[in-house]
Amino acid sequence: PNDPRVTQITVSLSHPTGGAQTTSTNEAVINLEAPSPSSLWLYNHFGVAVYVSSAFDADLDLDTDQDGITDLLEYALDRNPRQPDRSHNQAYPRVSLSQQGPTGEESLEIELNLPGALRPDIRYEILMGDGVTDPSTLAYHEGTRGGWVMGDGTSPPYVTTLPDGRQSVRFREPMTAGKSVRRFMQLRVQLLH
Repeated sequence: PNDPRVTQITVSLSHPTGGAQTTSTNEAVINLEAPSPSSLWLYNHFGVAVYVSSAFDADLDLDTDQDGITDLLEYALDRNPRQPDRSHNQAYPRVSLSQQGPTGEESLEIELNLPGALRPDIRYEILMGDGVTDPSTLAYHEGTRGGWVMGDGTSPPYVTTLPDGRQSVRFREPMTAGKSVRRFMQLRVQLLH
């Protein structure tokens, strides 16, 4: 069937057994593998043409709506891959420098707006480094394996539920007072198989 939500079909075969009036029927049940969450998401947004594609996972590398966000990132962030995100405020992670506490300690902060229930087949990874080529993992969340796993010395994230049911997840890294440093933060998503 072309609908990935169908997980079982029954086939009935019949043939004449000596006369036009009587038939013998044999039934066979065929169990189909349930689609992955990403396959179902692609089917819901693109229909049969993409679902029956032989390069199914490769379709997630496309940027169908040409808004600068790949379909994989749109899937991970629960965005619509057929509707360009005119305002990247909701789609892209936001990075800012903020002051905390009574001493005014500066920290670098990354905020993500993620689905209320994170995708079970996505690894979300927050990276930080002195350059874009040498980041280290600040924290990651992998599928349905519990909560965020923190890197060495990293504080747990601040998680709040937004009015639309999505969650805002904020990570902070303290900065050394009075020291000017170039730091980079990024979100990396990976489809788990």
